[in-house]
Amino acid sequence: MRLPSLKTVWIFALLSVLLALGVRFATHGLALRPPEGNVASAVEGARLRHQAAERLALIARSEAEEAAYRSPLRSLIGVPCTPGQHCVPTRCVSGLSPSTPWPFHTIVGGQDGADGINRMTDTGGFTWLVFPNEQAGTTSIARKPSGSNAQKMWPSAQVITGVPAPEDAIWADIDQDGYQDVVTFGQNNTFSIRVSFAPTSYSLATYLNIANWTSISITAASGVDSWITGATADMDGDGDLEIIGGGRSQSPSSIRIFTNPGGATARTAGSWTTTGSIGNMGWAMSLIPMNVDGDGDIDLVISDRQDSLRGSRWLRNDGGGVWTNQTIFVPASGEEAKFLTIADVRGTSALDIILVVSGTTYDRIFISENLGGWTSWSTVELAAVSDVGDGVGTDICDIDGDAQMDMVVTYGDCTPPDACLVWLTGPAFTTRNLISLGDHEKLDRPMCFDIDDDGDNDVATTSQREGLLSNTLQQGSVWHENCR
Repeated sequence: MRLPSLKTVWIFALLSVLLALGVRFATHGLALRPPEGNVASAVEGARLRHQAAERLALIARSEAEEAAYRSPLRSLIGVPCTPGQHCVPTRCVSGLSPSTPWPFHTIVGGQDGADGINRMTDTGGFTWLVFPNEQAGTTSIARKPSGSNAQKMWPSAQVITGVPAPEDAIWADIDQDGYQDVVTFGQNNTFSIRVSFAPTSYSLATYLNIANWTSISITAASGVDSWITGATADMDGDGDLEIIGGGRSQSPSSIRIFTNPGGATARTAGSWTTTGSIGNMGWAMSLIPMNVDGDGDIDLVISDRQDSLRGSRWLRNDGGGVWTNQTIFVPASGEEAKFLTIADVRGTSALDIILVVSGTTYDRIFISENLGGWTSWSTVELAAVSDVGDGVGTDICDIDGDAQMDMVVTYGDCTPPDACLVWLTGPAFTTRNLISLGDHEKLDRPMCFDIDDDGDNDVATTSQREGLLSNTLQQGSVWHENCR
């Protein structure tokens, strides 16, 4: 018998290995190729399964942490109110008509003078809210529980107490340690702008422990103005965040930039500096930093409530310390401009301005269409919304799941049959749909996002006063559940 040559043995061995690895031959030759799509789809499937498993594990850890935190530290959380009170978590029912209010839930109750929310997502993917409590003199933070647990009151804490009349609170990593701090703006000129530096952990036991927070009042801002709103941005391009303050009712008030000294030095109150006012202000409502004209530096988009500069405008930054006022829209005499929203309303990729304007006998919404370069505008008034209070603010999101952007509008000083919260069907924004009747006396600007993780956009806001039921748990931050 003739034995195969060593060369033949090696060829058969190589072919066996290749076939075992799933490599196949083309029928027309010996060109080798991997199974079509098999490897890529297997890798992607494994990645998605791993991602889903990580998220489920994170949610499980979160729920266990929240349960452990609720019991010893926050007895109010998860405790139902007296039947009939509006803070009782309610469930959606199918087939709600546009005239039926949405169920709403208390996020943090009993907060006197809750006045506007801001949102951030931490490194673990969890959503946090911050809001000032004007009459209580505090600033609160709260973390959103997952899924239907968001219908209970959220784990929360007051990171600042004893603050005279705080009007706005925002998230920002001021000292560049990777964790979001809180900046609070107070309208009493005896109180300045306060920075509360966060601990270096987002765990509930650490982040919600007020003893782990350190606060300073910026010396350069103290007694200068009645700070009512603000923002942060890297105004000088050095990698850290400056604080921008907007004042009110000082004839005139001002807009000022407070320069961050950088890193841990930001924790020293006297290390912050300012070059003074960059523009006059009657009553600051919206103050949004963004590179409007594409020249590489940060401009400011503003809504001013009162006085000669009322309306919407932007301050052009020339990069050399010169700021030029650019008008967008001026309401009629006696009208007050409230919050503005920047959004691509028409689907043209150009950002438009939505401005709520209130008066003694009416409330109106104006859309200033950006005709190019933020220098040319065409402003149109939306059809009047019936049976509402005093206009406050808007947000843009898809409420009904039709892939069209809708408009959510909040109102204050509303009593039945007035509505405090409605949404207008996009893209025309002409059909009024009820979210909440006059059960809150004063709402702030709305915020749309999926709060209960069911795939549609809900609406969060703050209720500054008790409302019709004189229920203190109704004061604070609340959210309205979309039952689509």
